[in-house]
Amino acid sequence: MIAIIAVLATLLTTALASSKRKARQVTCIANLHQVGLAINIYLEDERRRPFDLGQLVPRKYIAGTNSLRCPEDKLGDWGGRVQSVGMRVSLSPEEYVPYSYLHPLSTDDWTWDLLKKRENSLGVAVCQLHGLGKQNPLSPSMSDFEGLIWRGQLDGVVVRRQFFWQFREAIAAPPTGPTPGLGAAFDGGGGPPAQFFVDELPEP
Repeated sequence: MIAIIAVLATLLTTALASSKRKARQVTCIANLHQVGLAINIYLEDERRRPFDLGQLVPRKYIAGTNSLRCPEDKLGDWGGRVQSVGMRVSLSPEEYVPYSYLHPLSTDDWTWDLLKKRENSLGVAVCQLHGLGKQNPLSPSMSDFEGLIWRGQLDGVVVRRQFFWQFREAIAAPPTGPTPGLGAAFDGGGGPPAQFFVDELPEP
């Protein structure tokens, strides 16, 4: 009898953990949907892209900062800490808005124009925190995760993709030009690869 109760308790615990994980994923997908729509409206209104996800908050394109944070983000600022170091330095603590998602908004104009050729299928916010890996609070890096990523697109659609690092050393290597930059990283600061945002690069 005790053994049966133990087995049932184990099954219940596993089911509850799975339900919580799925609930966090659903919340993240809803966030990515909102971010995609918000950036689309921002582009229509401003005729230019925001250079950081945090810019969506003061102008009320996003209702609040929670929409920029994945429930799996134990650091509360995964995207900002691993990607937009320059943006954090240029803003005061009062101006900076923490966020969890990786984005291509702070890339150079050449790269943005090339990615924008994907039109509405362009990924504008990516969450990698549901994949394989663990957040390192001391030295966070996007290379800590691989496998499943959720990509929020400009049209509001959220798609599931798989991504595995082939050359981890390329993440930290500065690009030597526009095309190599797209193949490895968006900028010398180690931006995410183009495959995070598009399934196939258009011709330059």
